[in-house]
Amino acid sequence: MTDGLAPVETQTSLLDTIPTLEPVIRAGLDDLERGILPAEIMRAVEEAGILDVWIPSKVSGNEADPVDWLKAVEAIARIDASVGWAVIVLSGHVRLLTVDHYTRFSELTDGRVLPAFASAPRGRAVAVEGGYRVTGRWPFASGSTYATWHGGVAMVVAEDGTPQMAPNDLHPMMIQVMWPADQGKIVETWDGLGLRGTASHDIEVEDLFVPDGQALLEPFPLRAEHATERVRELGVLAHGTHALGLARGALDEFQRIVASKPIPGSRSAAVMGHTESHRIAFAKADALLRAARSLLYGAVEDALVAPRTTSSPRTTASRSGRRTSSPSGPAARSSTRSSRSPVPARCTGAVSSSGPSAT
Repeated sequence: MTDGLAPVETQTSLLDTIPTLEPVIRAGLDDLERGILPAEIMRAVEEAGILDVWIPSKVSGNEADPVDWLKAVEAIARIDASVGWAVIVLSGHVRLLTVDHYTRFSELTDGRVLPAFASAPRGRAVAVEGGYRVTGRWPFASGSTYATWHGGVAMVVAEDGTPQMAPNDLHPMMIQVMWPADQGKIVETWDGLGLRGTASHDIEVEDLFVPDGQALLEPFPLRAEHATERVRELGVLAHGTHALGLARGALDEFQRIVASKPIPGSRSAAVMGHTESHRIAFAKADALLRAARSLLYGAVEDALVAPRTTSSPRTTASRSGRRTSSPSGPAARSSTRSSRSPVPARCTGAVSSSGPSAT
């Protein structure tokens, strides 16, 4: 990791697991296309440690290098988009939890905390002694069929349904509630044309008691002691690496088609990829992809550079990828970058290799 980052202790790169995972994922492609997220695939991903990245090591988590995780998402999405998406959700939503939350949840589901969470405020929560009575139905809960926990945003209301106002009295009070997956139900509504195998179904509960310990009043806790906890938008950036994997997979498929035997009698199939215009178009697409990859990983590294001496742990990346605070000052940033080329060190592999497994 770059100077200034908290140390990350990982024995091997998550990318080392991809060659083993690829045949497992490819064996389930037909099921994925039919809208099924195979448990065999997700179990293999879980056993590879890719779903444990955001779990602190103090509670037996992997707590790996966040850039390593982003590259693993990219590599998996290159093989299949649905599995890559499920990885983002089932591992990334653990970041909603504090260590205390994770410990409690782990005890309730045999040590496996894999949340499928829907952010739309489609629930209502009535405060009762020790917690809330929650009713609601939430759409787009990706990974729902493999998740051990479900959750969604709920408006806090009185018994008569009157919204309860937040402390600032400017808007209704919202909380994020979570429950073991077997306490609610899945309504199979997901039938999209793309990402068919993400199991992004509706999740539903009716008058379910949710203890206070499963109501998240301030999700995404930020702490500076570890790089995985320092940047709020890392989960969003994973959507970027997922897109990079999809794009590389599309170029891979084009190359496969070009190299295969053309359809007899089809002139277009015979010349595909062999004309000058096709080669130029492919080269441009490849160059654009490499540039996008360099930009994204450069933005990630910039966001993660936050010396532990800073007085504020809330160094975050904006949606443009630039830091919203600069605790270390220009001199510290200069010393961090003095040994680097104009392309950030962490993404030099993106320039030298076309694949997401490049480091």
